[in-house]
Amino acid sequence: MAVKIILPAALRRLCGGAREVFVQGATVQELIRNLQDQYPDLRGRLCGGGGEIREFIRIFKNSEDTHFLRGGDTPVEDGDEVELVPAVLGG
Repeated sequence: MAVKIILPAALRRLCGGAREVFVQGATVQELIRNLQDQYPDLRGRLCGGGGEIREFIRIFKNSEDTHFLRGGDTPVEDGDEVELVPAVLGG
């Protein structure tokens, strides 16, 4: 199954300038793992050393924050849109 991943501007240069890419996977965690396999320059930016999705990356599935669903275990289906949103800090 292919899921559309919408990339933030800060990561597009690491994915050949693409605004969106299509990745296979059954869960959010699997999508992220496969995205990093497809674009190795993303390694370390989305996940920590243990493979966990970094806390400052918010992931939305069809506009719903997966943090409030099942996190990395949130299932995805063909045709879903997943958006990666890095947290913005300031003061």
